[in-house]
Amino acid sequence: MLKKRINQLVALLGLCFIIGNGCGDQSINSTVCHERLKSSSIYLSEYYANKVKDNLIKGLVDVEIAIKCYETKAAAIEYKIMIIALLEDYKKGYEFLDSLNTEDFSYSYKRDMGKFYFLAKEYERESDLVNRNQMLEKAITTIDIYIQNEAKEHFDEKVYYDLFFLKREILNKDSILFELDSLIVRFPEDKEFINILKETFTIPHNFN
Repeated sequence: MLKKRINQLVALLGLCFIIGNGCGDQSINSTVCHERLKSSSIYLSEYYANKVKDNLIKGLVDVEIAIKCYETKAAAIEYKIMIIALLEDYKKGYEFLDSLNTEDFSYSYKRDMGKFYFLAKEYERESDLVNRNQMLEKAITTIDIYIQNEAKEHFDEKVYYDLFFLKREILNKDSILFELDSLIVRFPEDKEFINILKETFTIPHNFN
């Protein structure tokens, strides 16, 4: 059950609920957009299962269709960002996010967080760890500000997933565990989910 829950969390790098009615592109039927969004989700799942890059390419094709309908645009944006990140096309990811508006996301920090993250990965590719870490710190700050202004008194699973997804890139295991244990003290009713974050973000991954 825990393994299934962790797998579901993979898609929590911003996967939001679909809201609204109508299509942004009236030449594309809403049903087609929903079908393409579902298909891209399946391709993503297949990629996580077998690491075959071709699944990402196919998923990206479907996402480009789904993103044209208002109903599926928000979720399609999230899928596209995930796919671009997995393809490690960081420049394209930055340019895509830069073309969007804050209002295109369910969380106001998402656009800037993603831009800083893609810049960080570009610096990492160039072995420039100083600028890499600076960009990651800026990405984390966008979430910290959101929490202070919008989610200080309650625990939002998606927000804290994003936060520790980034913190894992620059903090060591002990620091991650300390911060998560502190959250359990603040939000004891969310202990189960926080423990899942521990399982997810304390596995070996670029720890300092």
